[in-house]
Amino acid sequence: MNNYYFTFGSNHYTNEGIPMRDYWVRVIDKNYIQARLKFIEKFSSIHMPTSDAWAFQYNDNDFDSSYFLGGEYMLIE
Repeated sequence: MNNYYFTFGSNHYTNEGIPMRDYWVRVIDKNYIQARLKFIEKFSSIHMPTSDAWAFQYNDNDFDSSYFLGGEYMLIE
């Protein structure tokens, strides 16, 4: 299983009005595509105004948490 990180742009807010620009959501899954499907099903389609309201998907090698001072918003396994 691998870690995948989903980040948000400066104009992305949850349905509750929380600005997500400083957070990431981590998904643990077997591959990039399965992680994206799980993220959409369990996070963005529920907590965001639209299921495509996110910016980028990273793997462990490409993700740098220092850009996201809020830290991990949610872990989806």
